[in-house]
Amino acid sequence: MKKRNVNIIAAFTFVAGMSCIPFLFGHTDANTEQIIVAGNEAFYSVHSIDVPQAIEFAEQTVDLMRYDCRERMDRELMAFSYMHSSTMLMIKRANRYFPVVEPILKENGVPDDFKYLMTIESNLNVEARSPAGAAGLWQFMATTGREFGLEVNNNIDER
Repeated sequence: MKKRNVNIIAAFTFVAGMSCIPFLFGHTDANTEQIIVAGNEAFYSVHSIDVPQAIEFAEQTVDLMRYDCRERMDRELMAFSYMHSSTMLMIKRANRYFPVVEPILKENGVPDDFKYLMTIESNLNVEARSPAGAAGLWQFMATTGREFGLEVNNNIDER
């Protein structure tokens, strides 16, 4: 039994040692130089965005003198300015969904700015689901969706 344990340990040590060889000998100075050069060429600067004193949304003026509103606006401006991949994805999705939503909002007398609620609620992701159970672009709960005449069941979810 002891000999079997020794053989297992020896085999494990051999396999572990062999698997480390690529890591030990795979690093070259040429790779290091490329990384350093790439690091010196990259220049990325992040600056704080000027937050306006007030903005208009849904035909209402939002006072940004309140510190909590101002901090939230500052955070959103920073996120949209410096998280380029997310921002570009939302711009692409907006070009898909806004032309559909805008005439519906206008037809029903809803301010055009309400289309941005979809962006905030779901990042314009039709498959978005919240931990609370809200779903879709507008993040309606199932009962709210049904109240507005949307079909919500095991097979179809129109939210």
